[in-house]
Amino acid sequence: MVKSFNKTLFGYKPGEVLNEIEKMDKEHQQKVTSLQEEIAKLKNELTESRERVAALEQQLQVYIDREHAIADVLITAQKNASRIEEEARETAQRMLEKAEEELQKKQQELEKLRQKAQHFRQEFGEILEKYKQSLDTMEGLTGQVLYLPTLAVKQ
Repeated sequence: MVKSFNKTLFGYKPGEVLNEIEKMDKEHQQKVTSLQEEIAKLKNELTESRERVAALEQQLQVYIDREHAIADVLITAQKNASRIEEEARETAQRMLEKAEEELQKKQQELEKLRQKAQHFRQEFGEILEKYKQSLDTMEGLTGQVLYLPTLAVKQ
């Protein structure tokens, strides 16, 4: 904006020049004030933005800490599950081995009982046969049964 001044004998009219200087000074002061207000507003916005960033960083750190805690819990849970599973396997294996041993003992006992029963049947059959022979012999001698003989059984 170009301002032209009226001329006087010794230059420009001082009143017009002073008025223009005052006008320019006011405009300059308004611009400075406006810029200072803008700077203050921007500083406030910057401060608020920094506070929001700090709050978000804190919140992010809380989430990171939670994530680490959850990861630690998961790792611990996996380790515990593996340990429990291994202990269960070992316990089941021991129980199976014990049951197999018990079964083997019972089978051996059953076999011994079968052998004893077979031996008893055989001995009892032999005793009955001897008793029958004794009776037959007695009948042959007397023709009648006078008494029943008693046999001694060996053990």
